[in-house]
Amino acid sequence: MSPKYLHYIVLVGICVVVVYIAVGLFFLLRPPNANQAGRIFQANQEDMQIVVAYMMKTENRNFYIGANGDNIIPLDRDVIDAINRLFQQGFRSIEKNEEGVRFLRWIHRIEQGHGIVYLPNGRLHDGTGLIPFLTELEPLSETGWYYYVDFFSEWRRRQRNS
Repeated sequence: MSPKYLHYIVLVGICVVVVYIAVGLFFLLRPPNANQAGRIFQANQEDMQIVVAYMMKTENRNFYIGANGDNIIPLDRDVIDAINRLFQQGFRSIEKNEEGVRFLRWIHRIEQGHGIVYLPNGRLHDGTGLIPFLTELEPLSETGWYYYVDFFSEWRRRQRNS
């Protein structure tokens, strides 16, 4: 093979690698959808239900725990273990208020949060409360459980157009 053709082969190989990386990053950085959230929910349902059961019975109206261990109330050992497993699975925070319990799982482009929320009444206050910039809420396989998107720019655009 002549050196002339070798340069073309190397160039084509580099182009293929660049395209492969670009396509991979596109799919890696793409925000999740309700189907992906449903699979994550199914895989973590037992731990999420342990956390919700505890949080819904506690007298504290508001509760937050982050992946770095921040919390404001003492927890039972089973709840601590469930929370630790959820954080090991990629959840970033868990928050409770009078509306329900939110499990933040994905953050996309800084201003966009995606996760799973438990709503015993099946509804949220618009623009306030547990998910202040709610733009998407889709039911999952279990009653009271939803996939949500919290996206400030989209929420603000909708508010201006309404």
